[in-house]
Amino acid sequence: MLYSKLRDDIGDQSLNSGHERRWTPRFARRGAGNAANGDAPDSLRDQMMRHDPQFATFHHAYLNEIANFDLQNAFLEEEKQSQLFRLFAHVSLTRDPRATANMVPEDVWANLPPDPEIVKLEEQRTELKQNNYRINGHTDEGKIRQLTQEIRKKRAQRDRQVVKEYREYYFYNRPTWDIERQARGEEEEEYAEPEINVVIPERAALAVLFCHQPDDLTEDQIFERK
Repeated sequence: MLYSKLRDDIGDQSLNSGHERRWTPRFARRGAGNAANGDAPDSLRDQMMRHDPQFATFHHAYLNEIANFDLQNAFLEEEKQSQLFRLFAHVSLTRDPRATANMVPEDVWANLPPDPEIVKLEEQRTELKQNNYRINGHTDEGKIRQLTQEIRKKRAQRDRQVVKEYREYYFYNRPTWDIERQARGEEEEEYAEPEINVVIPERAALAVLFCHQPDDLTEDQIFERK
């Protein structure tokens, strides 16, 4: 697994599971180092966190597997209960399962005012295109494509900012909304977490080919099936 995929998957899953802020692999690495600090010799702590310059993927990027120190006891032993707080002292553990990565309501998107900078770029592009849909061979083709790329970039930046600000708004106000609802005597909202289906049809088909093979097939026939 590439480190970039691990980083993106952890971030997306943390947001979709309702955490207030995006998690990164660094949270665990820093927390593990904090837990070992003081309980293990400095040489073991440094060995656990040292970067391996030969790594190309996340696996073996940090030499945790050769650190002879029981990190589990650092977290779970009674006299080390404070280690859990040290592990996540820099991480927001606020979680609401109703919050997802794409949680901005449709009416919020619909009522967003136009971005003046994007509008200005679109007007420049429209003026250059002169009502022409196709731009191949256009005298200003390069400029038009540059403006299109800049507009796409600005829209993506704005969308990310809207999602970020709405998420902060939601987590800041959600406790107040719940208290006000309870004060009005309203029933608690029932929420059922969506079922997660991780079955991949293609993988199941491969399993049938590789694992469920008749005993009377020859090696050539097995090869053909593969």
